[in-house]
Amino acid sequence: MLYIHVPFCAQRCIYCDFYTTTKGRDVRQQYVVALCKEISTRANELPSRHLESIYFGGGTPSLLTESDFAKIFDTISQVFSFSSDTEITVESNPDDISPSYISMLRQFQVNRLSMGVQSFNQKQLGFLRRRHTAEQALQAIDNCITGGINNISIDLIYGLPHQTLADWEQDIEIALSTPITHLSAYSLIYEEKTPLYRMRAAGQIQEAEEGLSYAMYEALLNATSRADWEHYEISNFSKQGLRSRHNSAYWKGVPYLGCGPAAHSFNGKVRRHNHPSVTQYNLHIGSPPHEVETLSVTDCINERLLTALRMSDGLSLSKFTSDFGELAKERLLHLAQRHLRAHNLQLNSDTLSLSRKGFFVSDDIISDLMEV
Repeated sequence: MLYIHVPFCAQRCIYCDFYTTTKGRDVRQQYVVALCKEISTRANELPSRHLESIYFGGGTPSLLTESDFAKIFDTISQVFSFSSDTEITVESNPDDISPSYISMLRQFQVNRLSMGVQSFNQKQLGFLRRRHTAEQALQAIDNCITGGINNISIDLIYGLPHQTLADWEQDIEIALSTPITHLSAYSLIYEEKTPLYRMRAAGQIQEAEEGLSYAMYEALLNATSRADWEHYEISNFSKQGLRSRHNSAYWKGVPYLGCGPAAHSFNGKVRRHNHPSVTQYNLHIGSPPHEVETLSVTDCINERLLTALRMSDGLSLSKFTSDFGELAKERLLHLAQRHLRAHNLQLNSDTLSLSRKGFFVSDDIISDLMEV
């Protein structure tokens, strides 16, 4: 798996704490040169040169030009192989998705779009400082279908200030009425160092009550279930057979290579994190400043719990025992008893998984099970 972080945005959203910059075209051109060199230099870090997925995340990858994509894909083709079956995803802003843009992406075998819609409510879009309108989001979906990209994911956010349950239910209804194949829905998080966080601290907005957020999550589960969508991860839903293969691989612990400023990589026991600075990234062409963390056995256990329990497939106890031993499994099952009795966890044969009720309080449950 290959992840490419594109750290450029035309403007920043008030809730986002990902590393991004609004620097212009000259810096982006330098970034593409440095990115191509990093991909070439680090290709041997993956156990296989065949890519099952390629994911352009950000930031706003749709700010890249055709020339940028051509250089990047040319580099990828020189050091890796991929096929028509490879899932190739580009995150995009709805207002960037024109027919000509879709046509351009199809040249490079891009077959999946992930759009940051966030809401179909114009008032909420204005609050979030999104560049697009609700109408543009719907038009973007149509443009994808017409242009031949049928695998479409959108992001939505709930628990926004002043957002009612009826507002949220309308967002869900609109989303499921479109031909999208995948939906990621997230409860609003007030990350430090964001304008949203400062607005709450200044008393300009109030966080949604927990009861309302829970009701919104329940509404989401009910609506997707009625539409026969698969709830395969805490915040992710798909039509049958159309899970995000790239993100599913993260949660299954598959090794991946992350290139670009602030990108993460993982090979099973070692994590690498590129420093979040496009200036430094462009200066150190092909060898960006980074940090490396070697995971201990305890770290690996906690990593497995954190990722496997996020998914509806749950945690395989036989695999957990094979990797970490019988004592680790016994400790896990002992700690799980309280949550099993509360019906937040469920144990079916070889699988430990979150219940429907447990999904909403997953962070607390998984934290209780972790080694210290």
